[in-house]
Amino acid sequence: MDSVKIDHSFTLHLTPDNTMDLAIVECVVNLCKKLCINIVVEGVETGEILDITSKFPVSLLQGYFFDRPMPANEFEEKIFKIY
Repeated sequence: MDSVKIDHSFTLHLTPDNTMDLAIVECVVNLCKKLCINIVVEGVETGEILDITSKFPVSLLQGYFFDRPMPANEFEEKIFKIY
């Protein structure tokens, strides 16, 4: 399945008052939803950004709020410890 990634430049200053970036994210999400395209939001750096982006029907969220970038083997070790 195809995916679209919303660049971190649109989420970096995402707040409820930032109507420009909110409108861009909302439009991209709505278009992708209509076309059955998965959406990945990058740049989830804070709890506030997580709260805002979690309200949209996106497939994946990524950013430093969850963890720093890491090699696949390190990620697998970390995930397997959790589960």
